[in-house]
Amino acid sequence: MIPYDTFLGMEPQPAAQLLPLLGILSQLFQARTDTLLQPSGLSYTQMAVLTHLARQDHGQSISELATAFEIQQPGMSKVVKRLESSGAVTTKTDPADPRRKLVSISKTGSETTETAGAVVIRDVQQWFDGWSEQEVAHFTAAVGRLVGWLDENRLGAD
Repeated sequence: MIPYDTFLGMEPQPAAQLLPLLGILSQLFQARTDTLLQPSGLSYTQMAVLTHLARQDHGQSISELATAFEIQQPGMSKVVKRLESSGAVTTKTDPADPRRKLVSISKTGSETTETAGAVVIRDVQQWFDGWSEQEVAHFTAAVGRLVGWLDENRLGAD
């Protein structure tokens, strides 16, 4: 594999070596998860939205969900509409603003998320066969740190 920075005419740097790896990891993870979720009828994105809603203590508007997932409102509306038609989420009018609808995970959505999530978790556990507990802990901490930085430094957020 030719390092990404070689194409740019630069000396190899860790960030430039990491760039293609993160892209490949992202693509492989999403495709693998989509395949694992097929029996549940969920897509990767739908599962992510359900997981997000499961962690909330109140409903979220389409705008709030779109911001959280960094996608346009029409795209999130489409995801929510599919989840609502399957019974995985419910929507209700926001008492504070009748123009807004609040989206919440339903009991069916929670059960589906739990069942589908268990399938994905079993698969993820296999990825680390042959890794020591310390290696897994270091990797998890490093990924957590990166996620934290990316979350705090979203592009386009003011």
